[in-house]
Amino acid sequence: MPDNLDGLLTPAELASELGVSVATLRQWRWRGEGPAHIKLNSRVIRYKADDVDAWLARRDRVEDSDVIMLAKLRKADELESDGSKQVVRFG
Repeated sequence: MPDNLDGLLTPAELASELGVSVATLRQWRWRGEGPAHIKLNSRVIRYKADDVDAWLARRDRVEDSDVIMLAKLRKADELESDGSKQVVRFG
Protein backbone atom coordinates (compact mmCIF):
# COMPACT_ATOMS: atom_id res chain seq x y z
CA MET A 1 0.00 0.00 0.00
CA PRO A 2 1.52 3.37 -0.95
CA ASP A 3 2.23 5.75 1.91
CA ASN A 4 0.20 8.59 0.34
CA LEU A 5 -3.09 7.41 -1.22
CA ASP A 6 -4.22 9.71 -4.05
CA GLY A 7 -3.29 12.96 -2.38
CA LEU A 8 -4.32 11.99 1.14
CA LEU A 9 -2.01 13.34 3.82
CA THR A 10 -0.51 11.17 6.50
CA PRO A 11 -0.53 12.46 10.07
CA ALA A 12 3.24 13.05 9.82
CA GLU A 13 2.83 15.09 6.61
CA LEU A 14 0.00 17.17 8.05
CA ALA A 15 1.80 17.69 11.34
CA SER A 16 4.84 18.97 9.45
CA GLU A 17 2.69 21.24 7.30
CA LEU A 18 0.88 22.72 10.32
CA GLY A 19 3.97 22.91 12.51
CA VAL A 20 2.52 20.69 15.23
CA SER A 21 3.42 17.23 16.45
CA VAL A 22 1.73 14.00 15.42
CA ALA A 23 0.71 13.67 19.08
CA THR A 24 -1.13 17.02 18.82
CA LEU A 25 -3.06 15.74 15.80
CA ARG A 26 -3.93 12.62 17.79
CA GLN A 27 -5.20 14.77 20.67
CA TRP A 28 -7.26 16.90 18.28
CA ARG A 29 -8.82 13.77 16.76
CA TRP A 30 -9.63 12.43 20.21
CA ARG A 31 -11.21 15.76 21.25
CA GLY A 32 -12.94 16.29 17.90
CA GLU A 33 -11.10 19.61 17.44
CA GLY A 34 -8.91 19.04 14.41
CA PRO A 35 -9.56 18.66 10.71
CA ALA A 36 -11.79 15.84 9.49
CA HIS A 37 -9.89 12.61 9.08
CA ILE A 38 -10.35 9.28 7.38
CA LYS A 39 -9.77 6.12 9.34
CA LEU A 40 -8.74 3.47 6.80
CA ASN A 41 -8.40 0.86 9.55
CA SER A 42 -7.67 0.85 13.26
CA ARG A 43 -4.09 2.08 12.69
CA VAL A 44 -4.16 4.11 9.47
CA ILE A 45 -5.38 7.73 9.51
CA ARG A 46 -5.38 10.06 6.51
CA TYR A 47 -6.50 13.63 5.86
CA LYS A 48 -7.97 15.12 2.67
CA ALA A 49 -6.30 18.40 1.73
CA ASP A 50 -9.73 19.95 1.08
CA ASP A 51 -10.88 19.02 4.59
CA VAL A 52 -7.73 20.53 6.09
CA ASP A 53 -8.23 23.74 4.06
CA ALA A 54 -11.87 23.98 5.18
CA TRP A 55 -10.87 23.45 8.82
CA LEU A 56 -8.20 26.15 8.58
CA ALA A 57 -10.69 28.57 6.99
CA ARG A 58 -13.24 27.94 9.76
CA ARG A 59 -10.54 28.30 12.39
CA ASP A 60 -9.44 31.67 10.96
CA ARG A 61 -13.01 32.98 11.08
CA VAL A 62 -13.54 31.75 14.64
CA GLU A 63 -10.29 33.28 15.84
CA ASP A 64 -11.05 36.59 14.12
CA SER A 65 -14.53 36.76 15.65
CA ASP A 66 -13.11 35.81 19.06
CA VAL A 67 -10.60 38.65 18.84
CA ILE A 68 -13.34 41.13 17.91
CA MET A 69 -15.58 39.94 20.75
CA LEU A 70 -12.72 40.13 23.28
CA ALA A 71 -11.95 43.69 22.17
CA LYS A 72 -15.61 44.65 22.62
CA LEU A 73 -15.72 43.04 26.06
CA ARG A 74 -12.54 44.84 27.11
CA LYS A 75 -14.02 48.14 25.94
CA ALA A 76 -17.18 47.46 27.96
CA ASP A 77 -15.05 46.67 31.03
CA GLU A 78 -13.11 49.93 30.58
CA LEU A 79 -16.33 51.95 30.40
CA GLU A 80 -17.68 50.30 33.56
CA SER A 81 -14.41 50.72 35.47
CA ASP A 82 -14.33 54.50 34.99
CA GLY A 83 -17.65 54.77 36.85
CA SER A 84 -19.77 55.89 33.93
CA LYS A 85 -23.05 54.18 33.20
CA GLN A 86 -22.80 54.06 29.43
CA VAL A 87 -24.59 51.56 27.25
CA VAL A 88 -22.33 49.58 24.97
CA ARG A 89 -23.97 48.18 21.87
CA PHE A 90 -22.37 45.30 19.99
CA GLY A 91 -22.71 45.02 16.26
